[in-house]
Amino acid sequence: MFNFSGKLSFHEKAEFAKRLAFLIKANIPIVESLHILRDQCNSKSRIKMWDQIIVDVSNGQYLSTGLLKHRQIFGDFTINLIKIGEETGILHQNLEYLSEEFRKKYELKKKVVGALIYPLFIMAVTIGLIGVIALYVFPKVIPIFSSFGPNLPLATKILIASSNFAVNYWPYAGGVILLLGLVLTFLYKRVKVFNFYANKASFFVPIIGTLLKNYQLANFSRNMGLLINCNINIVSAANIAAESTTNPVYKKVMYELAEDITSGKKISQCLTMSPSLFPYMANHVISVGERTGNLYEAFMDLSKYYENEVDDLTKNLSNSLEPVLLIFMGLIVGLVAISVIAPIYEITKSIHA
Repeated sequence: MFNFSGKLSFHEKAEFAKRLAFLIKANIPIVESLHILRDQCNSKSRIKMWDQIIVDVSNGQYLSTGLLKHRQIFGDFTINLIKIGEETGILHQNLEYLSEEFRKKYELKKKVVGALIYPLFIMAVTIGLIGVIALYVFPKVIPIFSSFGPNLPLATKILIASSNFAVNYWPYAGGVILLLGLVLTFLYKRVKVFNFYANKASFFVPIIGTLLKNYQLANFSRNMGLLINCNINIVSAANIAAESTTNPVYKKVMYELAEDITSGKKISQCLTMSPSLFPYMANHVISVGERTGNLYEAFMDLSKYYENEVDDLTKNLSNSLEPVLLIFMGLIVGLVAISVIAPIYEITKSIHA
């Protein structure tokens, strides 16, 4: 069932909650249910984890208490909803709730990732095409152009220089690009400041930035709505929502939100301080929810709205980016065509003269 020792993905959390809910609803004792989940694992680290949880529950502890020792794997959101379910006697209902919510989050994330694959693929194909032209096609016609002397068009000179560089130094250039990629990956994963500003910069990318913001807003709204509905106080809900997000920019704002609420401020007041991350409409809906005492409905309405926005953007992303990508590819192809055709045209003109 679980194949690695890190944090569970949305899909894995949904599967865990769904299977445990089914077993508990079938009146199978909790310890026996955990044994069944354990037997489905094919990872030694996971088996050890379940063994420890089974021992804790067998000794009379709550399941949530056992899961708390593996907080980095299950996350605060999962543990808190299970804890509420145990304390109120509706564990299987909360597990079904969790399964459905994680399934929605998984589908939402899959849509975002799927939408970003197309432009990345087109960019990769374009770069590959440029590489093939520079390394294999253009070197074969360079000797012809070299015989024209110094009177070549500027575009042709640039292409010849680029091709010569690619042919003579491609191993070094490739090594530098690979090294740069590894360094940026290391900085993104290991250096918090770099990770923070890289994520912040991504929000300013046209179209894609809006998609990423809407994805974060949908998750934030749904998390807050579910936690409030489980009677978790606003401060704790904000902290749990912060723990549940992987985006450091929104995580920082959510932690600040918890601190500001503690000092007596309203949620809408706090979010107004970050208009680039929380649009006016979202703040206004939350403000109305605070005034009417219907924060749960306000957050769930917002989550549905932003989920629909993500859905619409992912469906239309290809159509929106296609003109930009076509223009980019057209410029590359046009540059190559001009570089090759211009000298030939000059020769033809001189012959006729």
